[in-house]
Amino acid sequence: MMLAGIAFLSEMGFAVSIGIAISAFVMSMFLVPSLTALLGHKAWWPGHGDAPAATATRHPNASRSRPARTTSCSSSQ
Repeated sequence: MMLAGIAFLSEMGFAVSIGIAISAFVMSMFLVPSLTALLGHKAWWPGHGDAPAATATRHPNASRSRPARTTSCSSSQ
């Protein structure tokens, strides 16, 4: 519409293109991050399998912490 020879259509095409550009920036900068923050982990459905399964059973001794293994690597040069 912006390339039309009629002035009214050129003005309308310019207004539509500016409106689309502004709405795209507003949505990408404000709307999408705010909705993602409100939805939390549900926003990543169906991906991100990092949430623990509700039916997973834990070993009774799983809550105890194990000592970390340390290895001493001495480099002699």
